[in-house]
Amino acid sequence: FWGCLLASILVGGTVGLVVFFFIWQGSVYFAQRFVAIFIGILLVTIIRIGVFCCGRSRFFRAFYRTKPAAANIFFLAMEWANFALSAGFVFVRMIKLLLVAILSVGRIDSRFLAKGVGEVGPVELDAFPTIHLRDILSHEAHRHPYISVLGTMYLMKLRYKTDFGTTAGSCWRLIFVYALMPWLQKYRILDDLTKTRKTIQSNESSADEDFRASGFVKRFTTKASYTDDKDEIIFQMEKEIRDLRAALEMASVSAVKKSGDE
Repeated sequence: FWGCLLASILVGGTVGLVVFFFIWQGSVYFAQRFVAIFIGILLVTIIRIGVFCCGRSRFFRAFYRTKPAAANIFFLAMEWANFALSAGFVFVRMIKLLLVAILSVGRIDSRFLAKGVGEVGPVELDAFPTIHLRDILSHEAHRHPYISVLGTMYLMKLRYKTDFGTTAGSCWRLIFVYALMPWLQKYRILDDLTKTRKTIQSNESSADEDFRASGFVKRFTTKASYTDDKDEIIFQMEKEIRDLRAALEMASVSAVKKSGDE
């Protein structure tokens, strides 16, 4: 009860103080100047945000800089703008923290600076705590261990040519991977199995097409459907093979009789 009452008094007092500042004749002039300065700073900030979004879409892919040199120059210019607007950012952040404190003073279920406080849907009222983390991720994206190792391998290959990447080195690398990072082999094995399945399927499909286009199959006429034509062809082939075997047996018997008569 007392927390909700205190929060209501603080909210009402803050709103009343702002309204009084804009209505009282002694402070109207300063209020108008404040509004004019605020509108100017707001326009400059909106322009800066637009330029910043354009720069991120042009020079960045997620946290990775596609054009490092141009991105560094661009963000150096942004730092100049931040230096000019630093006092305004401090003032705006102070107002944000005061508003969050006024609205959260009556809450007993969470701390004042708990995770999620100051977030309205996808909008984050105070993004400064995560700016440092974003900057670290942006720089660490260019120091990824796999990218560093791959770049080192390319440079070593250019430097030492045939002396680098020999069979002995490959064997030692495989031993190292099997001993310390065996989980990396899982992806290679799965990739090999996928390629093998695709190869087998392509071979089976090509063999099936060759079988259908062969002259031996064209000898048989069938009225079966598309799903049953292969089974029907096999059945007719087996029947012809049995007929050929019977003809061979009869020929052998007749040959034996002729030899006996002679």
